[in-house]
Amino acid sequence: MADERHIRIEGDAAGNIIITGNANRIEVMPGMRTQEPEAPAIVSAIGPNPYVGLAAFTERESERFFGREQQTALLWQIFRGLYTDVPEASPGQTTPVRVLPILGPSGSGKSSLARAGLLPELAKRPLPGWQTSRVVVVRPDAHPLEALAVMLARLATREAAPVAKTREFEEELKRRNQAGDYDGLRRIVDALPGIDTSPLIVLVDQFEEIYTLCQDTTERDQFVANLLHAAADRSQHLSVVLTLRSDFLGQTQQHPDLNRLIAAQGVIVPAMSSAELRDAITKPAIYANPPLDAATVDLLVAETDGREGALPLLQFALERIWEGMAHGIPPAETLRGIGGVGGALASEAQRLYDRLTPEQQLVARRAFLAMIQLGEGTQDTRRRVEIADLVAHAEEAEHVRHVLRTFAGRDARLVTLATEMDGTDWAEVTHEALFEHWADLREWLDRGRTDLRFHRRLTEAARNWQEQGRPDGSLWRSPDLDLLQAFHRRAGDDMTAGEVEFMSLSATKARRAWRLRWLAVIGLIVLTLAAGGMAYVAQLSSRQARVAEIRAERRFNDVRELANSFIFEFHNAIKNLAGATPARELLVRRALTYLQRLSQEAEDDLSLQRDLAASYLGIGDIQVSTGNVDEAAKSYQQGLKIFERISQANPTNVQAQRDLSVSYDKIGNIQAATGETQGALERG
Repeated sequence: MADERHIRIEGDAAGNIIITGNANRIEVMPGMRTQEPEAPAIVSAIGPNPYVGLAAFTERESERFFGREQQTALLWQIFRGLYTDVPEASPGQTTPVRVLPILGPSGSGKSSLARAGLLPELAKRPLPGWQTSRVVVVRPDAHPLEALAVMLARLATREAAPVAKTREFEEELKRRNQAGDYDGLRRIVDALPGIDTSPLIVLVDQFEEIYTLCQDTTERDQFVANLLHAAADRSQHLSVVLTLRSDFLGQTQQHPDLNRLIAAQGVIVPAMSSAELRDAITKPAIYANPPLDAATVDLLVAETDGREGALPLLQFALERIWEGMAHGIPPAETLRGIGGVGGALASEAQRLYDRLTPEQQLVARRAFLAMIQLGEGTQDTRRRVEIADLVAHAEEAEHVRHVLRTFAGRDARLVTLATEMDGTDWAEVTHEALFEHWADLREWLDRGRTDLRFHRRLTEAARNWQEQGRPDGSLWRSPDLDLLQAFHRRAGDDMTAGEVEFMSLSATKARRAWRLRWLAVIGLIVLTLAAGGMAYVAQLSSRQARVAEIRAERRFNDVRELANSFIFEFHNAIKNLAGATPARELLVRRALTYLQRLSQEAEDDLSLQRDLAASYLGIGDIQVSTGNVDEAAKSYQQGLKIFERISQANPTNVQAQRDLSVSYDKIGNIQAATGETQGALERG
């Protein structure tokens, strides 16, 4: 349906938004489909609610986006200049970079200005030579390269979830060219059909997520480098619009080129004037019918003007006022009931929370905390979370969804539910204003930050373990396992089924490894004592054996050291006794059996590996003294292999190099004694 500003907004079957106007067409490809709340059953005498609450305005709501006409015109003029104010190329001249940064504090309306202001304006007033343009909206999240690759793959294939093409594009984005530049984005865009006549705009919304959510600095750098390289290409196939919270300007110094661009080309979104606020309040109501009364408008302007981050609070209050009008409640009465513009959000959140059962309140608390990214020297920010990660191990997914829908309903929309094109369901707090103003949520945050940080680390570890094929090497060991088990005792009900399984298998592996190590060590001691005729050890009562086991568990390292020394000291004590050779040979055979079993559990323990290697060399010495030179060579080789692995893992470790040298000497001595002169010389 056409509006007074001469544009037409429609959606296609794939969920894209088509804006047409003045012989121009802009296709906007959003990252997700928002799950719209169910319409109320009541039949209202007034028009549909024209206010968006905490959510940002998008292209779909542009006909209700008022009060920012001056800023929209300014953005259009600056964006136009990125394409038209390009000097002729000359030697040594730097190519202009088509990046438009839109900056402002939380709640200033950056995203709304970009999506409901600039993009529709480009449809209404196309740039010279533009007839069609394409826009991909990218939220960086924890993996910005993947997020960008997904949108590019969808654009290139027109498929909802092109998995193979996404992987291909992600690899392209990670690759440098011969000059050392990350030019993957430029190459991908250059290959898009019709790119010469249909340029691409990459709108990176909430750019600060590359610093708050992305923990991989390499991926972060590659993402920024790809954007800047493609935006500087003289083909003018691509431009970048990004929205960034101004309190994250300091973080952009990690990328000096980007930081300088922001300083030179960034647009700071100013606070709305009283007149602009009045337009934002009154004009949508006129569009929907009926208009708000003058007294209510004056009060809303007075409570909003000059208040930082107040725009989402104003929209939320207006949304509640309109809902009240639909039920016949006067605006002034609704405004008093919700505590004015400043109190509306907190009172509504508390009202919905108090309606829940105690069990549902636990779900709500866990979900809201999970949807907050804890600031490290910066303010906390919102965080998108896969709904599956909000389901604790003893819960049903539908139970969690029901609680989330309570806060995502049409009369609240404190939480936004969305679905990716591959069917993955996500949830996020609609605006940071929620945890800035809701007292209970702030208290939960202040009380549980340490556990929250640990839980995030656990979630990431469990997810990586699953994605890597569940290898034993990715399971946790002490001290991480000890911390995890303590966390489980405190907050086990908040852990997902995958996290509980990760903990359980980590503990199982740790117990199995300890038992095998303990059995091997105790076996060596028992065998050594038995070889000396001390058979009474085998007759210990079960109670005594348990006491011995507990003591061995507490002092495993002492027991291991005892076994390693005792077996060889015992051998040295009996080696010159008449008739001791059979006992010595039995000692060697059984010791090798236990060493082989122990070596299977020593892969991740360098200290245990070194003890094993030293034991193999010691066994080899005994075998040489009993005349079993061939077997001694095998034992020496076994010890050498272990020492080589240790050396490769610690190439600068002096002790590891000494151990290697000792192994080479022993093998060289055997080769020399058996006539393998060449091998001995090579070892030497």
